[in-house]
Amino acid sequence: MRYSCLQRTPVAGIARLVKLRETYSATEFLGIVDNRNTLKQIAFLFSRRSMTIDLLLNADCVRRRTGLPSGSKLMELYRAIAVEPVTIAAGLHIYDGYIQDSAPKLRRKRCEEAFVPIFEIKSRLEIEGLPVPRLVAGGSPTSRIHAENPAVTDCSPGAITLWDAGYQKRFSRFTLQSCGM
Repeated sequence: MRYSCLQRTPVAGIARLVKLRETYSATEFLGIVDNRNTLKQIAFLFSRRSMTIDLLLNADCVRRRTGLPSGSKLMELYRAIAVEPVTIAAGLHIYDGYIQDSAPKLRRKRCEEAFVPIFEIKSRLEIEGLPVPRLVAGGSPTSRIHAENPAVTDCSPGAITLWDAGYQKRFSRFTLQSCGM
């Protein structure tokens, strides 16, 4: 069985990511980047060990809460990931946890609208010949919407360890048991 581990890669965590990759070679590790400085540091540390690392570009979907907004800077950084000898452009990571409408139809509509620019940028990258093999998406309230979307390769709900009790009240159709109060 092959396991995947997605790690946000703040600068202090890069050395740890290298060590994890060395120690658990049967596990697939992916990092998330949203700026050129972090990319350079990741490339430097991985090249010292003659290892490669799959990286997802953290893309913003409308709200400007996390990641790079769609546009030229996002395209440039994805190209930079693709040309680094030790980094593999593995796709896009999108967090949309701010979409918290309790009405399922409205939540779905807002989620679909928020992802229009993401699908456009994915298409533009692919037209340039840059593969975008993964689209990792989600926030807890939208994880089921993404699970039903064949374009989304991996779901990444925000609450994976402790399910917030507030979600149980706002999203009555969710059947997860609350852990965080």
